[in-house]
Amino acid sequence: MMNFFRLQMQTSISDLQEIIGKSGRPGFVEARSRFTMWFANHPQATRDLVSVSIEAIEEYRCELLEINRRPVSVDEIYSWTPSTLSPYGPIYIFLTYVFLCACATAMTLHQKEQLYNSLSAELARDVLNSGDQSILASLCGSDNDTAGKEILREAAQTLGLFENWGCSTNLALLLHWRSRIN
Repeated sequence: MMNFFRLQMQTSISDLQEIIGKSGRPGFVEARSRFTMWFANHPQATRDLVSVSIEAIEEYRCELLEINRRPVSVDEIYSWTPSTLSPYGPIYIFLTYVFLCACATAMTLHQKEQLYNSLSAELARDVLNSGDQSILASLCGSDNDTAGKEILREAAQTLGLFENWGCSTNLALLLHWRSRIN
């Protein structure tokens, strides 16, 4: 929950909406410009927020995969689902991926290289797993448009793990279709 508040305090929700096309191309361009400035002016805060985001995504993904693997008794069917893992879970994961998409879309190649080098070393100390590496590699791809789309595709896959809960399903579809727009 604390990470959700941290994300909200350091980013603009309206800019996050614009970076995935809420107001079309003009809104996207303005939001990307604001993110580019923020990343340049706050490199340490960016690095910290990206690190926390990647760790949170992997934590949620691992928990969701474990919950979905475990057999559920008839009595448990209505008592819990992956959607009840955290009431704000799907929204937090959605916004976290959109933030990473903003990073992938708005960072310069030099900023991405610096981010990749520092986070690779940091995550390696924390036993880097394949999911962390995958997200970081997608984020730091050299082609901003392709990197952003890859992040959104990963987001749709992760949100789909929340089973068929309406919010996560709709968010997953939104990101899936957004990742296909040129």
